[in-house]
Amino acid sequence: MVNRNFLLSALAAAATGAIAQDSGSENIRFGNAFSLGATTSYIVEAETTLYPGKTQSGDTPRLALWPGMGTDENQLIQTIVLASSDAQGAECGDKYDEVSGNTTQTVSVEGKIVSTLSTKSGKAIGFGTAEEAQNEFKGLVYEHSYVNTTVVLAAADAQFASTLGKTGATGTLVTKDNKTFKVDKITIAEYSFP
Repeated sequence: MVNRNFLLSALAAAATGAIAQDSGSENIRFGNAFSLGATTSYIVEAETTLYPGKTQSGDTPRLALWPGMGTDENQLIQTIVLASSDAQGAECGDKYDEVSGNTTQTVSVEGKIVSTLSTKSGKAIGFGTAEEAQNEFKGLVYEHSYVNTTVVLAAADAQFASTLGKTGATGTLVTKDNKTFKVDKITIAEYSFP
């Protein structure tokens, strides 16, 4: 069984490695977060809608907001919002296909699908959000939220709810069957990167 501290470290390490490789950045820092996992089962579906709130103005180094899932193969499945012209919601949904072993990610903006990606990254065992400062980013990350968040496991896990971790985040996790977990609204507080 993978423990919660391992999952949080794996999410951060996978994100740091993937983003650093993609952007050439080696200076990556994390702010507030909401996380669930690891599970003794695995995640077959996760969905959330991100409302990024007020955005930074002008030309700023990279600041990313993202929901993501860490896998049993130490990979990270994530949707990244680097910039937004307004506070429109971006919906992200991930589904795991038992037959192919692929996770298919769909991103929609205002109900219109803007991206679909299917990858073989292993079985997702945890779900979380992040504020990620890259390169020389300094400043305030404004309050933002995720709404209608749902995480569905392949099998019930009575301990999954107890893995909830919140740093500068609020949100009430609800489950009736220890298989489907819901949060109406996750609010991530302002955070200042020095």
